[in-house]
Amino acid sequence: MNGRALGKGRIDLTFEANSPRLGDAELSARIGAILAHELHHVARIRGPGYAAEFGEALVSEGMAQVFEEELGFSTPFYAITLSPEELAAFEER
Repeated sequence: MNGRALGKGRIDLTFEANSPRLGDAELSARIGAILAHELHHVARIRGPGYAAEFGEALVSEGMAQVFEEELGFSTPFYAITLSPEELAAFEER
């Protein structure tokens, strides 16, 4: 499942037709989180702009992630801070 903001008024959502996750109880929440994230991008595109440089894109992505959380959606696994111990264990791999 994925989403993309394509300009000032279009969001595309993509679903893998054979994905077992389409039957998950969390599906509606995940769709809501993706829509919130992409709507934040659309608002930035309409206003100050999304990003012209890589660093700005990282900030825009982070802001969209925070917007998801402010609306009550859970933090996805890729946005969770690791403890120093968890980072050390990861470095040992």
